[in-house]
Amino acid sequence: MEESLQNNVDAASLGKTGPLKSAGPQISINEFSCHCCYDILVNPTTLNCGHSFCRHCLALWWASSKKTECPECREKWEGFPKVNILLRDAVEKLFPDAIRMRFEDIQQNNDIVQSLAAFQKFGNDQTPSAPHTGRGNQHRGGGFYSGVLTALTGVAVVLLVYHWSSRESERHLLVHKAVARWTAEEVVLWLEQLGPWASLYRDRFLSERVNGRLLLTLTEEEFSKAPYTIESSSHRRAILMELERVKALGVKPPQNLWEYKAVNPGRSLFLLYALKSSPRLGLLYLYLFDYTDTFLPFIHTICPLQEDGSREDIISKLLDLREPTWKQWREFLIKYSFLPYQLIAEFAWDWLEVHYWTSRFLIVNAMLLSVLELFSFWRIWSRSELNSCVWGPSTPPGRDDSLGTLKERDASLPIALAKAPGSRAFARMDPGFLASPIRTVPQRMWSHFWKVSTQGLFVAMFWPLIPQFVCNCLFYWALYFNPIINIDLVVKEVRRLETQVL
Repeated sequence: MEESLQNNVDAASLGKTGPLKSAGPQISINEFSCHCCYDILVNPTTLNCGHSFCRHCLALWWASSKKTECPECREKWEGFPKVNILLRDAVEKLFPDAIRMRFEDIQQNNDIVQSLAAFQKFGNDQTPSAPHTGRGNQHRGGGFYSGVLTALTGVAVVLLVYHWSSRESERHLLVHKAVARWTAEEVVLWLEQLGPWASLYRDRFLSERVNGRLLLTLTEEEFSKAPYTIESSSHRRAILMELERVKALGVKPPQNLWEYKAVNPGRSLFLLYALKSSPRLGLLYLYLFDYTDTFLPFIHTICPLQEDGSREDIISKLLDLREPTWKQWREFLIKYSFLPYQLIAEFAWDWLEVHYWTSRFLIVNAMLLSVLELFSFWRIWSRSELNSCVWGPSTPPGRDDSLGTLKERDASLPIALAKAPGSRAFARMDPGFLASPIRTVPQRMWSHFWKVSTQGLFVAMFWPLIPQFVCNCLFYWALYFNPIINIDLVVKEVRRLETQVL
């Protein structure tokens, strides 16, 4: 009885003193060795067969053989191998010094870094297959839902293209037809598109059978007399101003999105994709190469001058070719730098009365793209914060600084990793920490600029060969269905953020 009690006391004291001192003589490092490198297990990954290997050893094996099988027994694994958390924690608690040294060696080996990056990318691109788990069913259900959604959106795009193509001849006729050839009905249609106020004079023009040739000869004095009797001077000036534009162009100038697309199909598709994927570069392009026709109306619309407190008509803003004031430039540059998608949302907001649903799609898409951009900046900042947390704000590994020698910093590496964003060491949660060095912001900017430029050049070269039907499909897809895709991306980013926080 006394011996049993003494054994219990010894066991209790063993738990208090910690496992390192008591278990050291009984458990050796060889019992936790990898069967590939024969060194201590780092981020041990257990396969379906039960064998465990270092994460980077498994990555090196996969990179060299391109086989999804166990390096020891050659049994194929299912899904994508994950780190054995229980085994990893036990090894790190038993042999912290050895693990720290192994982490240091891994970070300095470029072959391991590249293999880990490729292995993790292979896992991210692989479709999870877990037929007997709820997670697998969830992914399969999501895949089925995505397939149905893709099929429906494809059918919807075809219907939209057919719908607008069939109506193009009647809706966009005036933007292609010379004003001298307009019929009386087309003159009335042009008049009604000036605004709701113009419908007051519809019957007067129709009763006089005013065609295009007669319209070109009318003056302000004739508009004020019978049979037109336009008593409002502002209405007369508006009609004459628009008539001068028609005379200058020879055709009806575009006054909405569909007319602009009919006149400028290539430019409209370019603007839609450029402002969606890279708004800053797109606006810079407009400033440098399309200043008068596009940039000036754009800046006067989103940064209007309201000196007298009155609200300008949207058409008046588009016709305003005055140089922007310093106040307008200041407002534009602030939004351009920090919230470029808000500029697109504000421009679409001014067209709500003309394009009820289309403007709302553009506004929602701009909001979603702003959120995705904020998530991108958050990822850059969080990884930079982690890097400074581990290595110090400006000192690369391998150099001495005010904090001490490399040996002293390495001794605190597990603590720094434990306190880093994402906890449990970022290297555990995301092997990409070891697999890809943190890219600087200038490198990302140059890569993005090069990607957008090459894509734009490629489209410009092959634009004459692209069928109009394909262009319409791309246009309507980006306009109406891209917001649905961005909603899914925002949800994924929120889930990823929750995972990192947890």
